[in-house]
Amino acid sequence: MLEHLLGFAQSPLGYFLVMIPVQGVLSLPLEPATMIIAKVAPPWEIALIGSAAAAVTAVADYFIVRRVFRVAALDRLRAHRLFARVERAAKVAPFLTIFLFAALPLPFAIPRVMMPITGYSLPKYVTAMALGRLPRLYVLALFGKLFDVPNWVLGAVLLGAVVLAALGALLRRLGWIGRPRDEAAADELAKATPTPPSR
Repeated sequence: MLEHLLGFAQSPLGYFLVMIPVQGVLSLPLEPATMIIAKVAPPWEIALIGSAAAAVTAVADYFIVRRVFRVAALDRLRAHRLFARVERAAKVAPFLTIFLFAALPLPFAIPRVMMPITGYSLPKYVTAMALGRLPRLYVLALFGKLFDVPNWVLGAVLLGAVVLAALGALLRRLGWIGRPRDEAAADELAKATPTPPSR
């Protein structure tokens, strides 16, 4: 079955359809599917197809995030140090922030959640994500063209990422993981800090 899925990912339509959930809320690695199709298609074509899939994903993400996340979720995310840095950068240059997070191997989940909640323009969000994914996917496809990594290894990496994502979601749902360290540290600090006397 894995061999059929890998074969499907080697067609342009298959790659496009696979890249929508990979780049979406699932946040799976881009490398396996990109390096699989790189064996049969030129890097520029792969980058354009993957970028188009990123645009579709961005539209879906925008509406899903606006529907699911609310202000309370944003407040919880603000407890993370990296989120605070991204938020500062996004206030100065939101388009560039989205572009860089899409282009570089940075955790794209932060701008994916922050930008729709803050009301950033949908067309600008989609454009920044699609343009950011273009050079990243080109480099990955070029790497896949230069180095012949066996499909079974790439398939195993993708399958492993799916299993880890599912396991992480299950553990969060059970409440076993997911409490930000900064939030825990803030709770400890609040307990240790005496309450000032009222005047």
